[in-house]
Amino acid sequence: MPENKLSLLHTTNATIYESNKELETPRNILKKIHMSKISKEAKSQYKAILVSARKRKDDFPIPNRHPWHCKLAVTELLNHAQERQEELKEGEPVTIRLLTGSLTNHVYDDELKNGLQKFLESGGKVNIIIWGKFLADTVDNPLIKFQNNYENLKIRFSQTTEGGVQLNHFFLVDDDAYRFEAPHPYYPPEEFTDTHPEISARIVFNDKDSGTQLKIFFDDLWRVMDDLYFSQPVLSSIS
Repeated sequence: MPENKLSLLHTTNATIYESNKELETPRNILKKIHMSKISKEAKSQYKAILVSARKRKDDFPIPNRHPWHCKLAVTELLNHAQERQEELKEGEPVTIRLLTGSLTNHVYDDELKNGLQKFLESGGKVNIIIWGKFLADTVDNPLIKFQNNYENLKIRFSQTTEGGVQLNHFFLVDDDAYRFEAPHPYYPPEEFTDTHPEISARIVFNDKDSGTQLKIFFDDLWRVMDDLYFSQPVLSSIS
């Protein structure tokens, strides 16, 4: 990818991260849960925080660091997208945009696949950019295996990890609700556990300013990948 185009995208993305990094997370959230420990109680508490924030459409960021946090956060964002799609009477469908280094089964498992499948069947759209080598470590993921069944699910591969450490991965619903990660090294899917790797992130259910920037960033990156032949459709033989 031409260095100037990628640099422009990195600059836009870094600006969003810096603005989010300055936001203070309410102390009461941190008091309710031990962020580094996983237990049935911790999962229940963290899910309750996410559900409450989603229903109230809170505009403050909730900390999100471990893969188990990520799965719960993405699940709640998907619930948010599903509710919005079901309430939609006309206009453009609700769109999920995901930029990631891989679709690790530790997060994007069958349970999450079922939720995305329901969202797609209700008319929602899902666009995914995987900034990694084509299918090398992603072929067994449930999303890859059924994506050819849905015209409203599209996946693009960069076919390289170059420049990936400068990219902020994110999961965005329309232009106002998202999970947003700090830049980090590439981690192979097989390295993921409930608590590794630790990736600093934020989830916000009502932030149209940053959400709009993320939407523009994603759509620009999508077009650049198409223009520069980085787009690689998933093999039709996979089912």
